[in-house]
Amino acid sequence: MPFPMDKEKFLKIKSAFEKRGGVIQCDEPTDRYLDYKKAEGLTYNEDLILLKTNASASAVFEELIHATQYKRKRNDGTYENRLLMEIEAQEKLIKYKKALLDYYEELKDFRKGN
Repeated sequence: MPFPMDKEKFLKIKSAFEKRGGVIQCDEPTDRYLDYKKAEGLTYNEDLILLKTNASASAVFEELIHATQYKRKRNDGTYENRLLMEIEAQEKLIKYKKALLDYYEELKDFRKGN
């Protein structure tokens, strides 16, 4: 499993989600439930996200993407649509990771030049 998300960053994200009326449930009973479901996180609707207490940054961001999909009424509950929403979320995570790697490369090149 990837490294857990930085706690300070997670608390800021959780606080922002709660300010808009949402709930991120993250405790030992939730860990047991997610272990049973074999998941690091689950999104039930636009307002309820379950996350393991040691969730990775990618899991946190993936579930936020899913909450946004629900909020925009893009998830119709069908199996096919669920798969499409999972694909879309993964594509976004890959895109963000690629952008991050590009910035690291640019920083490396910049430091070589100075």
